[in-house]
Amino acid sequence: MKIHPAAIAIAALTIAPAALAGVVGPTFATYTSFSAGNLDGVDFTIAQTGGGALTAGRLSTASMTSASWDSVGSQTDVEYGSSNQITITFASAVSDLSMYLYYWRTAGTQGYADYTFSEAFTTNASFSGSTAGGIVVVTGTGFSNGILNFTGPVTTLTITGAGGTPGGSLQGFTMSQPAGSVAVPGVGGIAALAGIGLVGRRRRR
Repeated sequence: MKIHPAAIAIAALTIAPAALAGVVGPTFATYTSFSAGNLDGVDFTIAQTGGGALTAGRLSTASMTSASWDSVGSQTDVEYGSSNQITITFASAVSDLSMYLYYWRTAGTQGYADYTFSEAFTTNASFSGSTAGGIVVVTGTGFSNGILNFTGPVTTLTITGAGGTPGGSLQGFTMSQPAGSVAVPGVGGIAALAGIGLVGRRRRR
């Protein structure tokens, strides 16, 4: 049986839009407590040096969500006192991890002078605060808000604060991954189906 390459490409282009239609945004973590949760099927724990709390709605605040968090809407998040040192441990490595920070405090607002993350990251365009290497540096009397995107797979993420005058005032975060994709997405689907066509043509020779 001869499979024409043009027919394969048309079929793939027909499949791809339908397959991608349900992809609407990132998948956010769910939490069973302020020290445990699940991100897209991977369990994690959060060890910290003090207590915490679960909250909802921080990421839907109009002045915050559009300016700092790329308009992700209302999400559950975890809050901790600004003096906490935090370690997040995943049951297996997580790729494309994003962390949404809010109200990370400066030395002038009962926070640390800087926060060192154990994994390399980039920030979204509207991140408010300075970064140097793997460190978020919070200066003045304001707060850092925005998204950290980690550039490699993460199994353990440690956040270590230093300097400043940390106290009990709260700051928080939540985490996400990009929305999942189907088995034969977009261009990859065309390539896979085209490969089948080539096999069919070879068999006829």
